[in-house]
Amino acid sequence: FMYIDGHTRAYFGTREVQKMHVARLKFPGPATEETWVTDGAGDPLLVVLAEPSSSLAAQIKALLPDLRAIAGPDVKPVLCFDRGGWSPDLFAHVIADGFDLLTYRKAGPGKDVPDQPAETFATVPWTGDDGREREYDLAETEITLPVTSGGHKGEVLTLRQVTRRDKDRQVHILTSRGAALLPAPAVIWQMTSRWREENYFRYARAHFALDALDSYAVTPDDPDRTVPNPAKKTASAAVKAAKTDLAGTARARKLDKLHSPAPGTATVITNAMLAKLDAPIDAARRQLDAAQAAAKAVPAKIPLSQHNPDMVRLDAQTKLITHAIRMAAYNAETTLARALDGHYARAGDEAYALIREALTTSGDICPGNGQLLIRLDPLTAPRRTQALA
Repeated sequence: FMYIDGHTRAYFGTREVQKMHVARLKFPGPATEETWVTDGAGDPLLVVLAEPSSSLAAQIKALLPDLRAIAGPDVKPVLCFDRGGWSPDLFAHVIADGFDLLTYRKAGPGKDVPDQPAETFATVPWTGDDGREREYDLAETEITLPVTSGGHKGEVLTLRQVTRRDKDRQVHILTSRGAALLPAPAVIWQMTSRWREENYFRYARAHFALDALDSYAVTPDDPDRTVPNPAKKTASAAVKAAKTDLAGTARARKLDKLHSPAPGTATVITNAMLAKLDAPIDAARRQLDAAQAAAKAVPAKIPLSQHNPDMVRLDAQTKLITHAIRMAAYNAETTLARALDGHYARAGDEAYALIREALTTSGDICPGNGQLLIRLDPLTAPRRTQALA
C-alpha cells in the first residue's frame, strides 16, 4: 500500500509567494504544496514539490513512473488517496499502469451519492495490524464509472464500492482490488490507515522542523503560468449586484399593482403610465445585460506576468535535500521505537519519547577494528535504560 497526500507548507516571510488553502489554518495564505508518498505504516517514501495550484490528481498521475520504480516491475501496489485525487481519468491511468486504487467516492456537483438499502448491511469483524479486533457495519456493491476526459476518454471502469454505515451516515469507498486480496472490512481498515500519513506530518512538524524554511533563496515564478483573473471575480460580483437590482425593481412593480382602484371605480391607464412603471425594470434589465456581456468578455485566467510579475518560488533543491535527511532520520527513529514493543511496558505511549532521549543523551562513540561501538550513559529512569539495552 502507498498512501499519497498533499501537504501545504505555509510561508510567513515577506516575499510574493503563491497563495493556497492551508487546511490547519482554515484560510488561504502564501504556501508551497508538497506531495508525499508513505508506505502502509505511514513511513515516508517519496516527496516532490508540486506545481502551484496543481491538483492532487495531476500530481499522482505524474508520480506513477516514480512509484513503479519504487515498487518494482512485478508488484501491484494499492494507491490510496482522499477525495482530492478524484478523477476517473486518473483512475484509468492508475489501473492501466498496473496499480490498484483505493479512495472515497465523490459525488458530482449538486448531487449526492445514493445510499445503500438498509437490508444490504451486515456486521463484519476485522483484526488490524495492531492486533485489535474491530467490527464494521458494511454493504458491498459494484459501480460503473465513465471516463469523460483525458487519454482514456470513452472507457467505462467497473469498481467495487464498500459502504460503511456509522451513526446513520454512509461512507462510500471505491477500490479496484478484488475481494479475495482485499476483503470488505480490510478496505475500511486500509482507508482509515491513511491517517498514519497525517500523523507523520504532525509529528515531523513538531520534532523534525518539517515546515522550516531551510533556505532563503528564491527563484522567479514562471511568467507564462496562468492564474485566476481577479477582474473575473469583480465582473461576477457586478452581475450578481445587477440581478439583485432587477429582482428588487420587479418587486416594486408588483407592489404598484396593489394600489389599483377598488372594484367599480373607473380609471384610465395610458401607455405613458405603463412606460413610466416599466422604465425602472427596463433599465435594470439593460444594466444586467451589460454586466453579463462585460463578465463574458473578461478571461477567466491570465498569465502571471499580467497579474503579479514579482511572484517567486521558494528554493526547491535545498528543501528536498533536507527533507531526505528528515525522512531517513524519522524512519530510523521509528524503527528503533517499534523495536521497543514487548520490552517496555509503556511503549505505546512513550516509545518515541524514549528514543528521542536516547538519541540526545550523552555517551561515547568508540571506533574499533571493523566495528563502531556506541556507549550511552544511563537514561532518566532505570526502566528506560533497561528497555533500551
